[in-house]
Amino acid sequence: MARGSRTRFRTKVLLSVLSLLGTLAVAEISMRVAGVSEESFGGAREEVQFRSQGARIHERFRIDEELGFCPLMGPDRLYDEFGTRHRYSVDRRPGVERLLFVGDSVTAQGKIVGGLAALYGDETREYWNAGVTGYNLVQELAFYRRFNRAIEPDHIVLTFHNNDFGTTPVATVDEDGHLAVFSPRGSGVTINAWLYERLFLYRFLVGRMMRSGGERETLVAETRNALQGFQRVAEEEGAELSVLLFPILKPFDEWWPEEKQSREDALRMLEELEIRYFDLLPPFRVSLEGGADLTDLQKEPGDTWHPSAMAGAMFAQHLRERALFRP
Repeated sequence: MARGSRTRFRTKVLLSVLSLLGTLAVAEISMRVAGVSEESFGGAREEVQFRSQGARIHERFRIDEELGFCPLMGPDRLYDEFGTRHRYSVDRRPGVERLLFVGDSVTAQGKIVGGLAALYGDETREYWNAGVTGYNLVQELAFYRRFNRAIEPDHIVLTFHNNDFGTTPVATVDEDGHLAVFSPRGSGVTINAWLYERLFLYRFLVGRMMRSGGERETLVAETRNALQGFQRVAEEEGAELSVLLFPILKPFDEWWPEEKQSREDALRMLEELEIRYFDLLPPFRVSLEGGADLTDLQKEPGDTWHPSAMAGAMFAQHLRERALFRP
């Protein structure tokens, strides 16, 4: 290549690089000026329920190809070898019903489970809690098949959260000290912590790579299949199945359109599959209309996902009145 041709080629490459850098700079500035919300970052947004665990989350969870992430289990762990948080003996007690509560952080935090235990007592019932923070129905079914089913429950109580149409990516620090993001919809992705902290555009790109989404029809179909999967394993194993449809903890007229749509989708599939379910929105609305302070029903003020102990007791009373457990 002649010297003049090489010079022109290098000039074109340099201009292309400068143009690309300029485009990226404009995109970054535009995102900052526009005040892009965390939700637009998709899987890259912070998951508040993991905040208290911080970078030490890897000491409680491990990456799992099927589940995305899985609790560490053992005698000195929060979860036992059956994937439950309550350590009953696996040996059955005559005349004692074995209840297994399955769900995400609402179940894991145990406010409704605790309310039911307080009402019903433990002389004739065991309350096994298999809730895992961040799980959706697809993950919960896989977790049940791999670990929970070994306790042979008599009654599976599944909490169906309004946010169960999707998965929760988790950011953690891997064994080499690198920041990593992983979810059941994709393999773990190691990301640059310096760039992630400083650049909106980089966070946006990570979010796109780790999106839990897909088309809504696909998510609804996956969720329906998981519900049907629970229905089948319950029938095969001779267990009863009940679903608690958990609401967003804010006045219904403040629900976003997609939150209302998720509720409609959930109700429709439960009806179509003829699964026994208990809708917890009505007692929540009655409580608000009766003068209850919204912040008293939330675990923390502004937390619309997790109930307080007061709300757990209220939901438990409603479930008892509706005969969740057979006499």
